[in-house]
Amino acid sequence: MEKKILVTAAGGNQGKILIPKLARAGFTVRAMRFSKGTDDLLALGASEVVTGDASNPGDVERAMEGVSTVYHVGPTVHPREKAMGLTVIEAAQKAGDKHLVYSSTMHAATSEMIPHRVKNEIEEQLIQSGVDFTILKPSGYMVPRLLKSAFATGTLHVFFDPARGQAKTNLGDLTDVVVKIASERERHFAASYELNSDKCYSVSEIAEMISQVTKSAISIQRIGVEQLLQAMYGSSYDPDKLRYEIEAFQSMANWCDKHDLLGNTNVMAWLLGRPPVTMEAYIRQQWRIFSR
Repeated sequence: MEKKILVTAAGGNQGKILIPKLARAGFTVRAMRFSKGTDDLLALGASEVVTGDASNPGDVERAMEGVSTVYHVGPTVHPREKAMGLTVIEAAQKAGDKHLVYSSTMHAATSEMIPHRVKNEIEEQLIQSGVDFTILKPSGYMVPRLLKSAFATGTLHVFFDPARGQAKTNLGDLTDVVVKIASERERHFAASYELNSDKCYSVSEIAEMISQVTKSAISIQRIGVEQLLQAMYGSSYDPDKLRYEIEAFQSMANWCDKHDLLGNTNVMAWLLGRPPVTMEAYIRQQWRIFSR
C-alpha cells in the first residue's frame, strides 16, 4: 500500500514537527489547514496542501481521497472541535479503507474539563465506528512559549494553582511515535496509548528547574483565564466572540486547582525504544536556544 497520509491542523504545534519526519520516513504527506497559505507547509515537506474546514464533510472527504492513513489533530478549546472529530470519523467510515489515528488527550474521562469531555465523546464514536483506529493520549505539551517568557522576564505565568501540576509530553517524542504507528499500521489497530514524556511536576517545581538552569530567580504569577486569552489572541481578543474558549479554559482551571493530572511514562518509552525527553532536559535545550 502506498504510504500516503493526511495530516489535519497541519500548521499547528504537532504538524510543524511531524510533517518533516513523515516526509523523511518516505510518506507522501497531504496537509490540511483551515487558513490559506501553502508555502510554509510545502517547505516542511508536505507534497500538497488542502485548504478546508474539518467540520465540513465535503472538505474532509476531498482531503481523504487516495490516502491510506489519516492523522487527525483536533484544535483544543475550539467551539467546533467535536464537529470536526465526528466529521473526520464519518468520512473515514464512508471511505472504508483508512487507518484513522486520533490525537486525543490523557485522561479524557475527566469530564469536568470541557476539552477533555469533547475528546472523550470523539473517542467513543471512533471506537464504535468500525474504522481501523489508534488513539493517542498525550498530556500537556512541552512548548517553548512559556519557557521563553520565563527566560526573558523571570516570571512563569500560570492560570491554575502552582502547587498543582501535570505530566508532560515532548512533541519530539510524540511525533516520533506517530511516524512509528503510521509506518507499522496494523500492529497498532484498536490501541489507545497514553503518551507522557515525564511524570507530574508542580508548576513550582518547574519554576525551580528553570531557576537552576538559568541561574536566576524565577517567580510565579497566577493570571486569570481572560488575561490568558488576551495574551493568546492579542488585538483580536473579544470576550463576546470567545465565550466557549473562556468557559473551556475556566473549566480546566477549576479542575487543575483541585487535582494533579498524573501520568506514567512506560508506554512512551516502549514505543520509542528509548527514554523519553525529561522536563529538565527540555528546559536545558530551550535555554541553549534562547541564549544563542
